[in-house]
Amino acid sequence: MLGGALTGALTMAFNVTSQAPHGGIFVFFAIGNVLMFVVSIIAGAIVSALAVIALKRWAAPKSTATVETVPATV
Repeated sequence: MLGGALTGALTMAFNVTSQAPHGGIFVFFAIGNVLMFVVSIIAGAIVSALAVIALKRWAAPKSTATVETVPATV
């Protein structure tokens, strides 16, 4: 959600316009200020990736010792 929020804020700040808002990067011909549109998407993707890495690093790992093994039945 952080990356999406940053992307939306940057596209508004850079005054990016889109005549076809449903197409994303595939309708680049209908986007005004394409360079800043791409910069916004890349910045949002980087922030999202960093957030996922941080959450995975600091999340408490689950202990495997508490998991019971159940014998397989045939």
